[in-house]
Amino acid sequence: MAWPNVYRLDSRQLERRPAARPRPTIIIAHDAFHTPAHFEQLQQDLAAAGFRVVVPQLPSSGVAGQSATLEDDVQTLVLYGKAEIENGHNVVLVAHGYGSIPGAAAAERLNQHSLDRPRTGTVTRLILIAGVVSRVNESYYDSVEAAWAVARDGLVAIRNPSKIFYNDCSPETTATALTNMRPQSESSLWAKSTTPGWMNIPTFYVVCEADQAIAPSLQQGFVRTLQSVNGRVTVANMQAGHCPFLSRGREVAALVVRQVLENL
Repeated sequence: MAWPNVYRLDSRQLERRPAARPRPTIIIAHDAFHTPAHFEQLQQDLAAAGFRVVVPQLPSSGVAGQSATLEDDVQTLVLYGKAEIENGHNVVLVAHGYGSIPGAAAAERLNQHSLDRPRTGTVTRLILIAGVVSRVNESYYDSVEAAWAVARDGLVAIRNPSKIFYNDCSPETTATALTNMRPQSESSLWAKSTTPGWMNIPTFYVVCEADQAIAPSLQQGFVRTLQSVNGRVTVANMQAGHCPFLSRGREVAALVVRQVLENL
């Protein structure tokens, strides 16, 4: 074939090459007592790496969420997830602490939704950061020894949150994080899980070894629960407190990016 040389083209440039696979949207399900504001730096770092990142406010977190339930949180995540998968985008769901419970349930519903509609995306992966893995008919309180929680008038607050949540954060980061904290709906923490959505989705679990909110031994137990029914579980250990995206943000962002890109 001589004609490419007429136009000073290298024929090797005409070889068919596989198109780059589109990157999924990352949806973050925040922990109880937290808000999207706690994830601003992680969101920015992931966006800088080329990802669309969505961090919904879960209804159960905040004074106005006194009557909000676990189901309200699930439905919120499903709503945001549908907006992505119905436009053909796959989703990776990153969940922190309590957020793993509504996050896993939402992921299962979204994948069922995808089965019923051709050419939609799916939830391809769960990334759980100190995530709570509740079995069917178990609640957050059934799964976590939350002696640090104080309930009053349907809302739950935290004793000494700087020690429980932010023990390895700088004073400046801790001060901002405390300002962004919210009380949590008590009913959301007692609500029983109706579906273990983590059974059928590849899952990456980050164990936080200096966590004062959810003991590392509990997290390791959650990993064993995952591995007992899901053959696609990988684990990383971080020497970090409960919120490594605040104390070791760049490292968490790199972990997430690597997990996503290696599993496209």
